[in-house]
Amino acid sequence: MRLSVLMITVGVPLLASMDIAHSSDIANAAQKGNNTAIRTLIEGGGAVDEPQIDGTTALHWAVHFDDIEAAQLLIRAGASVSVANRAGATPMRLATINGSAAMIKTLLEAGADPNAPLTQHGDTALMMVARTGKPDAIQVLLDNGAEVNTQEAWGGTTALMWAISEHHPVAVEMLVEYGAEVNVTSKVVPVPGRRGVEGTKPENFDPDQERVGYANGGLTPLLFASREGELEAARLLIAAGADVNAIAADGKNPLGLAIYNGHYELASFLVDSETDVNHADAEGFPPLFWAVDRRNMEWSPGFPWTVTADPFPLIRKLLDAGADPNTLFNNRPRSRRNFGGSPRILFATSLMRAAYSGDVELVRLLLEYGADPLARNSDNETPLLAASGYGWIDGYSQGRSNEERLETIQLLVDLGADVNWACNDGITPLMVAANFGVTDIIQYLVDQGADLSAHDLGKKNDGTFGGSIEPLMPIDYAIGVGTFRPNNAILHMAEATELMTR
Repeated sequence: MRLSVLMITVGVPLLASMDIAHSSDIANAAQKGNNTAIRTLIEGGGAVDEPQIDGTTALHWAVHFDDIEAAQLLIRAGASVSVANRAGATPMRLATINGSAAMIKTLLEAGADPNAPLTQHGDTALMMVARTGKPDAIQVLLDNGAEVNTQEAWGGTTALMWAISEHHPVAVEMLVEYGAEVNVTSKVVPVPGRRGVEGTKPENFDPDQERVGYANGGLTPLLFASREGELEAARLLIAAGADVNAIAADGKNPLGLAIYNGHYELASFLVDSETDVNHADAEGFPPLFWAVDRRNMEWSPGFPWTVTADPFPLIRKLLDAGADPNTLFNNRPRSRRNFGGSPRILFATSLMRAAYSGDVELVRLLLEYGADPLARNSDNETPLLAASGYGWIDGYSQGRSNEERLETIQLLVDLGADVNWACNDGITPLMVAANFGVTDIIQYLVDQGADLSAHDLGKKNDGTFGGSIEPLMPIDYAIGVGTFRPNNAILHMAEATELMTR
């Protein structure tokens, strides 16, 4: 006799067949969709709740196939609506996975509890149906006493949060109308719980400049909407009293989270809703930085919409709303930090981030709104040093053309940037330009008085500066004796070398 074992994992039914004897004839008939056989077996005194080897009953199969006729036939014969198979799945769980309003109503009328936990973490029928977004199924549960604000135990999420995350605005509206709490928060995952995925700290770890990890979670429904780009849900939530300045566990407010995930239309709506445009997250970055960063992202496989979407209009809107272009943060995004494999530069301000990518259009805009062209980070690195290419990694960092980079440099120099300013490691813009071999930039810096004989502080074998190794000059970086490239890659820039030795 054939038996299919119905298993429920992560809300998806999986069917695996095996040969075994002595299983329930009625369950087998239901598995095959043979209602005539079910009726005959019931009339012959068959046990309607006799399970197959994995605990699956005839009613499980009827619900799984959304067969109302079979389900009603079994229920009239006394089938239990609360029986669970060995995976813990009840008929109601299967009905909610299908989002079947008729089947859910059938089970409720037969005595199923609308608020019974359907998973080990306490997911309820309303949560499960909210994920499907089926309005009629949601309505059946709401009409039959389903609790709207229950939170499951694993992540502390509610039905409303699931409706938002799965992009079901109609479901969101229904739940809000029935009293769903719009300012409840999901659970927080503390830093220790995330260290395994954040990595381990290196020997030269500086706690003032680097964080191993940041807390996660702590999201309100509006923060979920901001993360997922659900503009209509955000409108509904704010109209219902959602806090536009709620803070997630990683410190981001709805505006910062929307921009971080590339949802610029939603971010614009949040600005109009008077969210705090200067709120800094746990990394110290305000929304303006994330908008500048996303316009010049080094990679975007997780953000396909950012390939065509341009946050430039949003950046202007942020500035018009009072975003401070001179907020000092001295940090770099953890997502592109990776200790030793990412840009070494610490961004002082949003202007430095724009200059780093040679985004002259954005540099001009930020300067128009009062950005300081001479701002320095804690290592005394400047926008000019960033524009010269300091911290750049080929094939990893995304930027503009060398012509735009030169134009950015010229703009900063015209505003008073010192071409001979050296950071704490003694590095000057000319050394960086020489290392990358951009002759037009080298020539311009020299014409502006850049010192060809300047020396850095010398670089030790571990990559840090200030060691006993002989300090290097710009020409040394051109011929490849010194390098700012990852893994100490050595490249001889012949044209740059020739230019600097004339």
